[in-house]
Amino acid sequence: GINAEYGTLCWSVNNQKVKMKPLVAATFVLFLSVYFVSSQIYRAFDHPHANFIQDPFLLLVGENYDSLPSTIPSTEVESLISHVSGLLPLHSSQRENFPSVSLFNRPKANIMFLLEGLGSDYLSGKHLKQPFRVLQPSENGKTKLIPIKHDDEVSSLSLLTTLVTGSPVEKHGILNKLWHNSEGEVQHAFSGTENEPFEATLADVLLQTSEGKALLVSACAERAVSSALSPRGSLLDVQSKQNVVSLSWSEKGFIGGSSTPLNELLSLSREKVLRHFEESTPVLFSGSGLEVSYNKDENLFTVSIPGHGPETFDMERREDFLLFAEMFSYFHVVSQLSSSSLLRELVSDETPDLLSFAFSSLQDLTRNGVYSSKTRAAVYLIDSTIYKLVEKLNAVYDSRTAIEVVSLGSSLSGLDLPYSGKYVLQSYGDDNNNGTDDGGDITDEDVAIYHTCLWTGIGLFLAITGAVYALFFMHVHQDPLIFRPTFK
Repeated sequence: GINAEYGTLCWSVNNQKVKMKPLVAATFVLFLSVYFVSSQIYRAFDHPHANFIQDPFLLLVGENYDSLPSTIPSTEVESLISHVSGLLPLHSSQRENFPSVSLFNRPKANIMFLLEGLGSDYLSGKHLKQPFRVLQPSENGKTKLIPIKHDDEVSSLSLLTTLVTGSPVEKHGILNKLWHNSEGEVQHAFSGTENEPFEATLADVLLQTSEGKALLVSACAERAVSSALSPRGSLLDVQSKQNVVSLSWSEKGFIGGSSTPLNELLSLSREKVLRHFEESTPVLFSGSGLEVSYNKDENLFTVSIPGHGPETFDMERREDFLLFAEMFSYFHVVSQLSSSSLLRELVSDETPDLLSFAFSSLQDLTRNGVYSSKTRAAVYLIDSTIYKLVEKLNAVYDSRTAIEVVSLGSSLSGLDLPYSGKYVLQSYGDDNNNGTDDGGDITDEDVAIYHTCLWTGIGLFLAITGAVYALFFMHVHQDPLIFRPTFK
């Protein structure tokens, strides 16, 4: 309580007052404030937690998918793709509901487009006034969208690894982009052969069964995602890696992991990406119904969608830049397939190819709100890009393609995940292991959380300290009105 006579704080212990000096009280308050601030910052940036996903789906495009299951387990997606592409299955599976494919007209290429941060409910939302060109839940009254059944608590990278291996996380061992092992050491997914999946992937099977003749291309701004879609490094030798390209973003640009002629052909430096912004914008978005323009002086993209207002993307912002860098880099890769003599023989043979393009930048943009105008514009841009890429790829492969759009679903952030004595960590920073630091994946929201925690704690400490000292130095008198004698 407050002892008005001594102007000090007191505790009552066993009905006896124990005086505690204000300076000690202020120190105690300071300790609590520092603990509060540090714990909040620690939880926001370094405490083990995972981004769990919900509502993943598989969208099948093309004539090869004539019959479709109503739902599909995450461990069966690999079997479906293997079945349609004529590859050896990694696991036995029930194929009664799989489409029938002619033995003499199998696809010459399997093409996967991967989205992060988008749920199936988004595609049929009432907030969309302009129909998509590829991302349509149904076609001619036939549903193309298949929900993916998965474990309740799984990260996006872990689910992706399950899709390409056909094995649950307990078998393939990829928990997230980062995790702690049983010794407390931080493990980076796909940073070396010891951090690769324990199970074989689709790309592994195609690499080995084709004896290195298949073209295997994977591309994503995040190196871990691109690596998950390509053959494991432990299987690559000098000869087999000649036709394998795994592109990811670094400060140098969209660069492959090796110095083979094919990697150098399909890689794009940062300067070339910026040049594509100027030269390829009209071509990439022609016929899309979108008005997309690039202002070189201000380094801005302006996107106008019929029925919606214009939206601006600032190329100085990392998440905005990576969205367009991914789209234009993939357009460059597909353009080279039809024009390069180095690739002409690879795409014209009967050996099936495997091409994967992931739009990981969408997940960062959805942090501004899944139904925000910026996210809506980004999805329209990605839809138009996929449409253009499918158009060009069908021309390259004479329409003998099997095309899947896989969404890893929307994100549920901030949940702690203990898993078999290990902890899943959200990845912040550049994990390319190439000696560069591109500023990481810390967004404006993360910065806002940091400053909110910091200044709230400081303000709380100052307010309580001021109150303590005000009580200590206040001059207490008997109130003449309250203590005025009423009777003589």
